[in-house]
Amino acid sequence: MSKKEKEIIQSITKAVATLPEDKREFILGYAEGVLAMAEQQRELQNSA
Repeated sequence: MSKKEKEIIQSITKAVATLPEDKREFILGYAEGVLAMAEQQRELQNSA
């Protein structure tokens, strides 16, 4: 993992820690959705 990626993770961790629980769930759901979309795109590119 690059230094920039580590910095991003630290910033996100700090931000999420300040959120109420329901907002944390929203952020988690969004992140999981982004990951699913990225994986789907990668699979489509690999099968083409």
